[in-house]
This record gives sequence, structure tokens and C-alpha cells, in this order.
Amino acid sequence: MDGEKDKQFDLRPARVNAAEQADRFGSIKRVDTVDDNHDYEDDHFQDQDINLSEGHIRDLPGESINDFSGPKNEEMSRDQVDFIYSPGEPIEDTVPQDPDLKLVENLMETDIKFVGRIFSVELDKVLLSDGRHSRREIVRHPGGACVVAMDSNQYIYMVRQYRLAFNRITLELPAGKLDTCEDPLSCAKRELFEETGIVAADWRELVTVMPSPGYTDELISIYLAEDLTRGEKNSDDGEFVSLVKLPLHEAMKMVLDGNIMDAKTCIGILLAARLT
Repeated sequence: MDGEKDKQFDLRPARVNAAEQADRFGSIKRVDTVDDNHDYEDDHFQDQDINLSEGHIRDLPGESINDFSGPKNEEMSRDQVDFIYSPGEPIEDTVPQDPDLKLVENLMETDIKFVGRIFSVELDKVLLSDGRHSRREIVRHPGGACVVAMDSNQYIYMVRQYRLAFNRITLELPAGKLDTCEDPLSCAKRELFEETGIVAADWRELVTVMPSPGYTDELISIYLAEDLTRGEKNSDDGEFVSLVKLPLHEAMKMVLDGNIMDAKTCIGILLAARLT
């Protein structure tokens, strides 16, 4: 619901640095997208027909479970007490009561099924609030960054590349996953240079989004990069992309007409257009 903040429950196994995750969630700010009702003609970069003309980005988690307040619940189990209270906080015999507690799933065990170059897959056993057990299939991802690189004439730089999962060529903003111990801004700068050869002097974070919270913990930070300098691109081995330069207003038209379907690209373009 607009204006209502989601509550953050960190259910990751102990190997994940929960403090870093909390800091990153806490820095996320609310940004509204563009709502453009103009009719546009079809463009030559067409993927599929889809209506993206309306929508907004909700407030992302910024309220910790330590903010709960309310009457004590004497029936809460010790396992639930341990789950609700953060490390280092004195654990009481009772915890505050909150209507969202019935939504929380308590992680019982994790079975790692696959570890790849980009992500890992695990099968988690969880305890539901009604006492039943269930399974969750989770993709653990290091996160990524995406860049709207815009010059002084409000042209943006995009890349065309083949995506095997959809067996098609897509038009996207420069983006990529975080390397080990890499922060999102450093990742954004690296990916922009590797894919386009562009270096930017002015950087602004637009938003951080959860692309698919139903099954993955991936976060994508989207940046606006300006004051650009062109150079020679240095693509990763096995990565073949074509550079495309087009006006921001044309890219926005393609998003609203459904001719650009990549989620991070749609969000980045609409937010950049909102600022211009």
C-alpha cells in the first residue's frame, strides 16, 4: 500500500553478512516512476507487446524488526524469541505482538543444491506461523548494478545482446553482477567501461530494486551517470554486445510501448526521464 513500509526480516543463513544487507536496505529511498499516457508509434527495437504505462515503485524495506512495539505475547516460543531479536540485544521471555508476525517464516535448515559461477541454489525448510513446515527454493545472487549513461544532449548509451534464456536479442542498459567484495557503485563504473568504453565523472544512485523477491535475494542498484568521456570498450571474454546511442525520450517511448522489456532497463530509463 502506498506510503506503508515493508518490514525487513533477514532469514539468510549465518554465512551471510546480515549487517551489510541491513545497511544496504536502509539506504534505499522512495522514487516514483514516470506515468506517460501519450501514444507512440512502434519502434524498430521491438520485443513483445506489453503495457508499462502505469506504475510506481513502493517504499522498500527500511524498518527493522527492532522497531516493533505493542503488548507482550506470553505464548511465543523460545525459538521465535531468538528469531525476532537481533544479535547482541537482550532476549526477554516475551516479544512484542505485531500483525505481520503471522507472515514470517522461520528458517529451519538449508540444503545447497548447486553452486555456479554466478549464483547458487538452495532448498530451504521453513517453519510457518501456523506450525506447519514448508520448502522454499532460493537462488542466492551477489547482486548487480545498472547504469543510465546520459550525455549533455540527453542521449543515453545502451547495448544490444543475445539472451539465451529467451532466445532473442534484447536492448538493455549496461549492467552486470558484483564481483567478490565489490560495492555497487564500483560495479556500475566497471560495467559501463567494459561494455561501452565510457567513463563518467558524475554519478547519482536512482534506486535499488528487488527484481524477483519470490525466489532470489538479488538486489540491483541503478545509477545515472553524466559528464561522459568516450574510450575503447573492454568487454569480458565471451561477451558480445553492440553499442546503441539514442535520445532518452525515444528510449522512454520504447519502454511505454513495450518494445523494451528488461525490468532494470525500464526502471532506469523511466527514473532518468523523471529527473530531466
